[in-house]
Amino acid sequence: MARNTADDELVAMCLEGRREAWETLVSRYGAYVYAIAIKAFHMPADEAEEAFQAVFTKVYTSLGQYRGHGQGQEEGGFKRWLARVARSVCIDQVRAKARANRHGLASDWPVHWMDGHEPVSGTATSSIDDEISRLTDRVTVRQALAQLPEESRRLLYLRFYKDLPYNEIARLTGRSEKVAAALTSRSLARLRQVLVDMGAAT
Repeated sequence: MARNTADDELVAMCLEGRREAWETLVSRYGAYVYAIAIKAFHMPADEAEEAFQAVFTKVYTSLGQYRGHGQGQEEGGFKRWLARVARSVCIDQVRAKARANRHGLASDWPVHWMDGHEPVSGTATSSIDDEISRLTDRVTVRQALAQLPEESRRLLYLRFYKDLPYNEIARLTGRSEKVAAALTSRSLARLRQVLVDMGAAT
């Protein structure tokens, strides 16, 4: 499936029963949905994963209701429609948790979205979208890192997260400085290729 296939085309293919089209949509927007759950609703990772599954289940079963571009929906409408579904699912999940705990909502939950409205004060919607975009990038990188061998992940962690020089990486990994530098460079190249394959880089 071509990475540049339009969302509406993919939806049409999904309705024809083409599994690869659905997998492309999930790959394209999975990190975005996950980011909404974490950033906008402050969910821990396990609850965000639960919301992720619920969102895409609802989206898949509701594809026939989506009005695409050319049917009264402006271009880029699928992402906005998906975001509305994601917010609705997250709101339901927050309310269910509140009922289960019998303590109401925690003070840091975004109560201004509880009736399905966008924030009208405080952080502007565009700012929230920017924050979600940045978190989406980080989630995407973590997904890409998970596909690398353990040694590659460790080398990249030491070099770019711990900001260690190659001589220190060499000491920690039991390799020469030259080999440590070469393996780190190779690991970075692998990461870039995975991101390209995911459609997150060019």
